[in-house]
Amino acid sequence: MRKIIYAILFSIFFIGCASTNIEKKAPVSSENLRFEDFIKKYAGYNELVERGFDIHSLDYVTNPKEIMDAFQPYFYDYEDGRAFDNHFSFHGTDGELYHIVSDTKIAFRQGYYDEYGLPHYTTEPIFGTKEELLAQGYIENKTMFYYPINGEKDWIVGWEANKETPAPDLNSILPVEPYSIKEMNNIIYLKIREHSINPSSYNDFYSKAQNKEVIIVDLIDDDGGSCDDGMNIATKLLSLKKKNKKIYVLIGRNTRSCGECLAYYLKEHQIKLIGQNTQGSVRYGNINNEWHKFPKIGISKMLLLAEVSHPFDIPNASSIEGIGVFPDYWVIEPIDIVKTINWDLGYDLLTEKVISDIY
Repeated sequence: MRKIIYAILFSIFFIGCASTNIEKKAPVSSENLRFEDFIKKYAGYNELVERGFDIHSLDYVTNPKEIMDAFQPYFYDYEDGRAFDNHFSFHGTDGELYHIVSDTKIAFRQGYYDEYGLPHYTTEPIFGTKEELLAQGYIENKTMFYYPINGEKDWIVGWEANKETPAPDLNSILPVEPYSIKEMNNIIYLKIREHSINPSSYNDFYSKAQNKEVIIVDLIDDDGGSCDDGMNIATKLLSLKKKNKKIYVLIGRNTRSCGECLAYYLKEHQIKLIGQNTQGSVRYGNINNEWHKFPKIGISKMLLLAEVSHPFDIPNASSIEGIGVFPDYWVIEPIDIVKTINWDLGYDLLTEKVISDIY
């Protein structure tokens, strides 16, 4: 009996000594707690938690890399590699932009950048008839896409892009005015790069477009912005469509947010889209333009994202996220835009000079 009592006393003494050696964690800083409260208001927070994210993984983060390491595993568990929110991003105090973007997009050639950020390609795409490619196991509008100007072999094979096939960031080398207009005989060209918070009227474009035969709206480098501004241009374009104007909208892998909502809306209203699939950043949006700062953990500014109602009705936005809006006619080279529009018109109106004037 005495041995049992000694054994119990020894165990208590040992446990007490061990407990004094357990390192106590420092209290979580007020900055980290404030950041955690902010993240709990994020529209995708519940989905992150469902995927296994623990808010306490942010307790002791001290820099942007640690923050991204805490988040990224829980954004990328779709079977096809898509992130569920391509809008999620923040600006670091180091001057960098940290963002969640899916690697899964459609590409046609392996590419690299030249010194100006423009793509060059090293392999040719694969073309075929619809029947040929289906017989080879490709899937319509998933791994093979309609490319009408290639004659009989009017379908093209695509594959999932990766970091070696990035979309060119033309915004870094082009002027940043929200939109610009060019006129070429019976053609008017409108390039939109962003949708300003105070919606621009586009009255100058609209008045000039009344007397044009063909209207080209370029959203290839549309970085998004105010959906009210996007709906403003949509309203004007649909008004012009009722006047039997031929309207073509150019899209690409830099078309994002409000820009791709606009593209989706116009496609639903039977306006033809030409180009490549958009970025896939439509599920959430900014609830206001109020920037939040967490400088002690390396965030200079960050916007709160929410599922917001906006004038563009996208019934299943999650199906677009990380994949984007698909065009009616796929193209790769700029000259293909001219050929595709002429093909759709049924006669040769545009010339190669149009592309050189535009770009």
